Amino acid sequence: MRRLVPFLLGAILSTGSYAASKPKTVQVDDERNGYHARLLVTTRAFDKAQHKIHVIPNGDGACTIDGKEPFGADSLFLPDIEITSMTLLLNGERIAIPRELYSDCYRPNLDPEYFSMRINHKGTGVFVFMQAGDGAITYEAVWFLSADGSHHRYVGWTASGGVLGCPLQ
Repeated sequence: MRRLVPFLLGAILSTGSYAASKPKTVQVDDERNGYHARLLVTTRAFDKAQHKIHVIPNGDGACTIDGKEPFGADSLFLPDIEITSMTLLLNGERIAIPRELYSDCYRPNLDPEYFSMRINHKGTGVFVFMQAGDGAITYEAVWFLSADGSHHRYVGWTASGGVLGCPLQ
């Protein structure tokens, strides 16, 4: 029994890290008033060798990743998952989504309970909602992705009482 417990624990832990290391694509669809939207979000394991990480001295664990404040991470808890692409098909037309809108959003939770999309009533854009992070470094993100390319993003750190800091970007 003593040998079985470490083996099982190792098997469980290695399965989780293996699953996190594989790229994953999630598809979300929505239809309204005859309009259709499809969003594809691809994630992969965070590779710190591909990023520039700067720990802010006396910053209580604060850091920057690629020159930006990361959501879902700090110098004590570097992210394990990153979003690598977001692709929107709106009424059959591919809409470009700049990487700057999601590249600093780490540890995304793409389960339907925490990630959703809703097309607007005119079919000209979508609202995307995501709760992400882990423990003390959780955050919420809302994107409005528009057919004309005028996208907007709102991200804020969360706590049990609600959103704490809400930089409008």
